[in-house]
Amino acid sequence: MKAEVTKIEWKKSLEIKMIDWQNWLDEKVENRSEKGSHIEKEPFTFHPSQLGYCKRQAYLSKLGIKKHDNKTLRIFEVGNLFHEYIQHLIKESDNENRFEIEKPLTTEVPSTNNITLVGHCDLFDNKLNIVYDFKTRKNWNYFEPPEERHMIQLHLYQYMLWRKLLNNDGIDKSDSIHGQVVYICKSDMEIRQYPKNNLESFNPQIKSLESYDLAKSALEKANDIGLEIEENGLPTCKSEIPFSHCECWVCKQEKKNNEELLFNHL
Repeated sequence: MKAEVTKIEWKKSLEIKMIDWQNWLDEKVENRSEKGSHIEKEPFTFHPSQLGYCKRQAYLSKLGIKKHDNKTLRIFEVGNLFHEYIQHLIKESDNENRFEIEKPLTTEVPSTNNITLVGHCDLFDNKLNIVYDFKTRKNWNYFEPPEERHMIQLHLYQYMLWRKLLNNDGIDKSDSIHGQVVYICKSDMEIRQYPKNNLESFNPQIKSLESYDLAKSALEKANDIGLEIEENGLPTCKSEIPFSHCECWVCKQEKKNNEELLFNHL
């Protein structure tokens, strides 16, 4: 009987000490998440990544209105870990100081309502003027590049780099900034690049920024969102969001999952 009691107490002791690893991980991931890092309350300030989405999703992202659940935060974190790993390998092998990682960029776009683009590009090759943007994927199902929102982001980074280097005498007006989107599969680290066998070249001196269809659509979107915020202020509840759901996948997921929206930080 005494031995039986001891066994029960031992089991209880194990139960008390056991860690709930899912809750532990979710807490760590949430603490590591860059809360507020992409929130821009100024009407005409945007990150390139935001302008790849539809007006509604760009608006929600710009103002940090969507509350991401634990699963979404974990997916973001896995992507961040892949970025950090690739960047670590690049640092280890870069003996020429050729690559700039997470290069900060801020650019005001002329001939607009003072639209300002801010952000960091993943990797810049300062010898060949190439910007690389890394994207992680679960698998290659439905992979049909180019993905418009990724190309919008790439084109805007190329423009921002061109302006920055031009202002710092790093390039001539006739020089182009080249770019490529690098896709990494999270299951086996297989890589696919777009464009596959060449680079996307961008020079607003030779061809105006508005002549690049994707960049033009992004700036028009930024202007519409900026004017809305300038005229009507920041939203305080769901009914005040000025842009309705569209047929894009992100809007469909928002409706399907009835995603929580936050307004108390605005």
